[in-house]
Amino acid sequence: MNTGETLSDEFVQRLFEFVSWEKGWDDEGAERIQTEVAVRALRIAQECLESGLEPEAIPGHGGSIYLQWHIDDNRSVGFYVDKDGGWPAASLHVGDRISPIEIYSNDELTDLLKRTASAS
Repeated sequence: MNTGETLSDEFVQRLFEFVSWEKGWDDEGAERIQTEVAVRALRIAQECLESGLEPEAIPGHGGSIYLQWHIDDNRSVGFYVDKDGGWPAASLHVGDRISPIEIYSNDELTDLLKRTASAS
């Protein structure tokens, strides 16, 4: 877990590795991940470092990037960054339960991460 002021080199490299993949990178017709999606994911992750957590980045089948912040072994917060650029519903995972959460800004996401982490 990175709790510094900048994202780890590994995180940044992983995001831009996704961009180098061609359409069908999963052998099942996955969409190509556009540079704009990776840049947006990078900005969101950087702005949310104030929460003390660096997310995991996971490529999505539809050309999105799923950012997931692991709070502890039992809890995480995640959402998809996609090419549409809107704020999709996020989700809070507690054990096997998934609860949808509406997020409309980086500040709301950072606050959610801080609240969830402090509830430990």
